[in-house]
Formats: sequence, C-alpha cells, structure tokens
Amino acid sequence: MNIEKMTTMMQQSLAQAQEIAQNRKHQEIDVSHLWKVFLTPNHFVRNLYEDVHVPISELEKFVDEKIDQLPIVEGSQVQYGQSLSQSLYQLLTKANEIRQQFQDEYLATEVIVLALMETNHPIKEFLLKHQVTKQLLQERIEKLRGGSRVTSQNQENQYEALKQYAQNLNEARCS
Repeated sequence: MNIEKMTTMMQQSLAQAQEIAQNRKHQEIDVSHLWKVFLTPNHFVRNLYEDVHVPISELEKFVDEKIDQLPIVEGSQVQYGQSLSQSLYQLLTKANEIRQQFQDEYLATEVIVLALMETNHPIKEFLLKHQVTKQLLQERIEKLRGGSRVTSQNQENQYEALKQYAQNLNEARCS
C-alpha cells in the first residue's frame, strides 16, 4: 500500500488511528481505530453518515466497544500501533481496487467507506442494520463528487467547500 498515493485527509486519519492504537496499547492499527477517527466532529465521513441518517451516537458507542475488545499488549519491547491489522490491510487493499475502478489518482476517504461495505466487518453490519447500503453511500458520494475523479491530495476539502457553498446559497434563498 503506497501511502504517498493517499489523500492528505486519509493520511491524517491513519496517523490519528495510529495514535489511538498507541494510547490504547494495541499492537496493530485496526478498522475500528480508523472509524473512531472518521466519527470525530466535522470529519468528512461523519458528515456523510449524518446525511444518510446513521445514528452517530450509537455508531460511536459501537466503535468504542469494538476498540475495547481489542487485545492490550504490554511489555518493555512492545511497539504499539506500528502495523496494520489484517482486516485494515484487507480494507485498504479493497479500497485501492475501488480507487482504480473510479480511475482516481489518490486513495480518498470515501473510497474507504465504500470498501467497508464489501467486507464482513461488524461496522458494516451495524450500518446495514440501519438501512445504510453501499448503493446509498455510493449515490451520495457520486453526488458530492459531481462526476470528478480524485486527482488531488486535498480533494475531500474541495467537497466540503462545495457542500458549505451550496448550504450558504440555500440559506440565502430561504431568507
């Protein structure tokens, strides 16, 4: 997995997931660590999930429970959060396949969200239980992208700016 070919937001999210793993004394960075980052206020993924009516507080609690279930390793020679779990590696590999299908130059956060929906991860099962499907997420993402490909390391920031601009225009029309 080439980290240089990830968007800045995705690189930052992985770094924050690594910090969570280190603080929790987990040897590996797991999908749940990444989703903990994705659910922070104003994160692109949290906003996306709010748009499709995911009960965020329930999902946050669910992700926290999954993190709590991860084994804690202690010892003087242990290096925390220095490798990816098998499930996170598989998720990133699947996301890279989707990136190529989209003909994106960089691996973006929204592609990771879609890739999760092709796994057997418990977070996917939570989302499905709340009527959030890959198709629904893909439609919302395509709308946000407006037919664009990810050709910049800062692409997600552009989506957020466009979304905010559209909200401001709608508010101005309603006034």
